[in-house]
Amino acid sequence: MAKRIIIQCRVMSNRLPGKALLTIYGLPLIIAIIKRIKGFTKDIYVCTTKNKEDNILCNILKAEKIKYIRGPEKNVLKRFIICSKDLKAEDTIIRLTADNPLPDKYFLREMNKIWSKNNFAYLASESKKNNIPKGLSAEFFKVKYLRKAYRDAKTQKEKEHVTTFIIKNEKTNYLSKKFIKKRTKKTFGIDTLNDYFK
Repeated sequence: MAKRIIIQCRVMSNRLPGKALLTIYGLPLIIAIIKRIKGFTKDIYVCTTKNKEDNILCNILKAEKIKYIRGPEKNVLKRFIICSKDLKAEDTIIRLTADNPLPDKYFLREMNKIWSKNNFAYLASESKKNNIPKGLSAEFFKVKYLRKAYRDAKTQKEKEHVTTFIIKNEKTNYLSKKFIKKRTKKTFGIDTLNDYFK
């Protein structure tokens, strides 16, 4: 079964506009994230918006030969549908976001071991029940559940937050506390300028 990473990204985020283009390791954040995960699979897409502000992002992706699609700003669920239209129902989507720079190919490989051994509808890393810090976020789910969400989602929240409908309607699974033995109080997501400079 195919596995495709889709990274949700747009330039004009509400809390920190332009954060996807902030530099980390001397690279724009979105490019640094892609370099960290590239050894897991070459099937990587960035899904962004049709807004003119995202033209610069698309130019950077094009220069780096990174695949991307553009869709509606608020209906992120539709962007994921566009980005996965060639996949089969039993194929897997791995959802990452451009404000979580921590996941790398090794982390995804460990998650994939668990995913591949089980017939899950949904597997995620970050949960209040385990020791995964904020910013080490990845979600695995089957294409058929994404398509069901797109078909049946009614609320704006369900359309804007890709996996809200899946989490509400399917059996969800999360990494156990044993995956990371000790909880850290640090967070690694980049939501504000303060997060970036920490």
